[in-house]
Amino acid sequence: MKGRGISDKPILETDEQPLLVIEVRDLNSLPIVKHNGKVITGIIAIEYSCGTNTEVAGQHEYTIEHVIEQDIEKKFVIRKLNEKRWV
Repeated sequence: MKGRGISDKPILETDEQPLLVIEVRDLNSLPIVKHNGKVITGIIAIEYSCGTNTEVAGQHEYTIEHVIEQDIEKKFVIRKLNEKRWV
């Protein structure tokens, strides 16, 4: 017997590149984050939220903070990707 919220539906195979993929191997390793097919390195923080009360997605929001370079004075340059969508 499956618990509530667990589906037997197969994941749809598609040729489209996923927008966001977060792979977590175990709780002792850093996640691998891919955004638009590119691996994001220097991860500082990842936040993802999805909300709905139907079978159709209603809201998606994500934020990715990562280091893009370190300057000559050893200061980090950080980029923050953020997107929010309501359907």
